[in-house]
Amino acid sequence: MKKKIIRAVIAIVLVFLVSVMVFAPLIARHYINKNGKELTGRTINLKKIRVNYFSFTIRAIGFTMFEKNDTSVFTGFDTLLVDLQPLKLIRSELSVKRLWLINPVSKITKRDTVYNFTDIVDFFSAPDTAAMEDTSSAKSEFKFELSDIRLRNGNISYTDEDINHTTILDNLNFTIPYLSWNQKESSKAGLRFNFRNGGYFMADGSFDPGTGKFGSRIEISNLDLSEFTSYIQPYFLINNIEGLAGCNLDISGSSDKIENLSVNGRFYVNSLSVTDNAERRILGVDGLDLLLKPSFPMAGKFEIDSLALTKPYLLFEMHDSSNNFIELFPPEKSDTLAQAADDDSASASLTYSLNSFIINEGIIDFTDITLKEPFRYHLSQIKLYLDSVSSSSTWLTAYSSMKLNERGDLKAEIGINPSDPYELKVEYVITNFQLPDISPYSKFYLGSAIVYGNMFYTGKTSITSRKISSDNKLIIRNAEIGKKSGGIFNVPLRLALYLIKDLKGDIKIDLPVSGDLNDPKIKLGPLIWATFKNFIIKVAATPFIALANIFGIDQKDLQQIEFNYTDTTLSEPNIRKLDQLLLIKEKKPEMNIELAYFNDRAKEKEQIGYEIAGSIFRDQRGGDYISQSDEFKAFLRSTLTKDTTDLYNDCIKVAGIEKVALISNDRDNLRLKLVEDYVKSKDSLFRIKIFVPDIEAIKNVGSQPVFEVKFSMEE
Repeated sequence: MKKKIIRAVIAIVLVFLVSVMVFAPLIARHYINKNGKELTGRTINLKKIRVNYFSFTIRAIGFTMFEKNDTSVFTGFDTLLVDLQPLKLIRSELSVKRLWLINPVSKITKRDTVYNFTDIVDFFSAPDTAAMEDTSSAKSEFKFELSDIRLRNGNISYTDEDINHTTILDNLNFTIPYLSWNQKESSKAGLRFNFRNGGYFMADGSFDPGTGKFGSRIEISNLDLSEFTSYIQPYFLINNIEGLAGCNLDISGSSDKIENLSVNGRFYVNSLSVTDNAERRILGVDGLDLLLKPSFPMAGKFEIDSLALTKPYLLFEMHDSSNNFIELFPPEKSDTLAQAADDDSASASLTYSLNSFIINEGIIDFTDITLKEPFRYHLSQIKLYLDSVSSSSTWLTAYSSMKLNERGDLKAEIGINPSDPYELKVEYVITNFQLPDISPYSKFYLGSAIVYGNMFYTGKTSITSRKISSDNKLIIRNAEIGKKSGGIFNVPLRLALYLIKDLKGDIKIDLPVSGDLNDPKIKLGPLIWATFKNFIIKVAATPFIALANIFGIDQKDLQQIEFNYTDTTLSEPNIRKLDQLLLIKEKKPEMNIELAYFNDRAKEKEQIGYEIAGSIFRDQRGGDYISQSDEFKAFLRSTLTKDTTDLYNDCIKVAGIEKVALISNDRDNLRLKLVEDYVKSKDSLFRIKIFVPDIEAIKNVGSQPVFEVKFSMEE
């Protein structure tokens, strides 16, 4: 009987224990689902709890935590597996052989500065009064040992409601092989997830708790940069960013000396394209590759082995008082940017070195819409090489070449002070530059389009203390200038360029430019054109200088053809001068050459009257009117029955007013005929114009008989 009672008790206990083991997971699941808000502050739904009492494995299946509205899902997972070693709990040590989280999902949102999990943080941050009251209990050291920690196939979405953008991390995987409270061996961890539009992030790391040393290798592949567009748009007025970025980094250091954290590896960007709100590509690069040597970012020390840009692109557009890049900044951000600049200036010093910087196949599209007719210029095949630069460099030298509007070529050597961009030196050579390309500028400033022509151009420019000095030498070939129409500067461009065009058709110009860039009124572009304007005006104002240099003759021979009063034939000097003018007309047929005849006729009449009266004095008195001036004057007074003498007027009266006028007129006509006949004999087209200006013209006053040479062209 006693044995039966014992067996019955044992059976009852076993049935009770089995019942507890069977129903405990159901009760626990029911309790969790019912008291989710008391436990976590949110509604919870757990579908199943399964316990293997032989292996002490617990599985939570189908867990969901809802948002505050109790309908939308905040987070959840398919399976949480915990494989315990319960016997170690006797020693107050938590030992887990496996801790797996399968297919976790989390949806994070943010508005302003509040996240959708802020209330959960607040819930668990609230003080526990019961725990506060129990202050007398001793605190024992918590011991743990965790093995085979895994997160598989996770999915995290992050939505920033302020900019209406969602970022998704998919196929998230995380592993830690072993972790314990008294671990002496090095621990390792791994993390990997995929980006929404392709590409992935992968990291492997290790930590040695004994030495504090750690290391990590990070790989990012094909990160889609368009994911960042919405975050950048509040600060830059852009339409979109496209491209793929990535890196391979090795990170190492010690937890004891974090300033010795070392980073080295490679960064790259492919197919970058930034468009503005007009959907124009304004910035881009086919490939950017940066190789980073071991650097110490916590100490502000960076050593870059090389930086290479392949096919970078820039669209730069000049506006009246701005440019398209300045206009990318929203006006309301100006104060923020200024504050950021102040913060940067106060930051710790940065040391860096760059061993090699290379640009290949670069492109710049330049547009200037400040003119009446937009100027557009295409720079391509841009190459730039910079040998080395560091934070201690006081001078940098770079070498560059490029194609100018698909036709011309430029090669340049550029030197600059990295701490002062207004201290530089540039030497450059431009060949086969097509002059019609700059017609919008020539029309805007000088009023004349450049129809065709090309240019060879060498220059040396230096800026010191913001004062610019530039020596420029130009050789222009086959230039043809259109007719003038408007222009800021009223200058005879066609005439000036035609004047300095040599016998081979080349135009050679030395154009020094100087100015003080400290003066806010001085702008480089207008300064260059103002210098060019002054050069043109100077050439046009003194054409005989340019022509004399080209033809190798005395410039005085091109200014005027002089006659004595009594000349009745062309003198040898005058014939030589006319021949030179005819040669110039032959070589420069588009140039207008005019001979304007000036003569102070009153003065010549005085001379004629003086000579005739003197001849009469000699015939009647037998004296010489020059050596016997007193007797000659007495003769004039007696002839005119006057008491006083007005020498030249008295001579004209004695000689006869009409006779003097007739002789004066005959002499004028003779001089004109001599010149006209000679020109016609050499040039049947009579392309040199000879004319007599108004006799009242001021240039006649005090002038000997002279043909003044004038050069001109139709502008």
